[in-house]
Amino acid sequence: FHHHILFEETLSDQIVFSLIPEFEKSVDCLHIHHILSWRAQVITRFSEGRFLKKIITLHDFYFICPSIQMLKGPTGITFCGVEKDIKACNHCLRYFHGFRNDSIEQYRQHSFVFLQRFDKIVLPSENIKIYFKEAFQKYWNELEHKMTIVSHDLSTLFKEGDGQEM
Repeated sequence: FHHHILFEETLSDQIVFSLIPEFEKSVDCLHIHHILSWRAQVITRFSEGRFLKKIITLHDFYFICPSIQMLKGPTGITFCGVEKDIKACNHCLRYFHGFRNDSIEQYRQHSFVFLQRFDKIVLPSENIKIYFKEAFQKYWNELEHKMTIVSHDLSTLFKEGDGQEM
């Protein structure tokens, strides 16, 4: 629960980087669930590590859009899906989400480079896969075979007849 506090607030990048070779020797599978609040250098170095397998589980739209939820406009209450008008998308990012570093095309290209390092990309639904396909059209052939759906269906947590059916 407090893993990012340990790495982010207690240990310097230099110390974390020195530990990664030890993790590579003793951890077969790197499984990343979220990268928000991690320093880019740290998460990049982990993703470049020599683990036998590397998996990333995506829980939101962060790799498609830095707004995370793909909500557009000044109120941020309208879901844009994957905005077809790139100029409108870049305007929204710049003026409503304060993202002034790159264009959405550059952002997605960086996302693609990062995601390409993983053996498997776990998505929670087929719908999210459709959004990824739309956002990463020019990279889709290189990403699709890595994607797998693991549903967040919680109904399996409860047995029929235990009085707690969903």
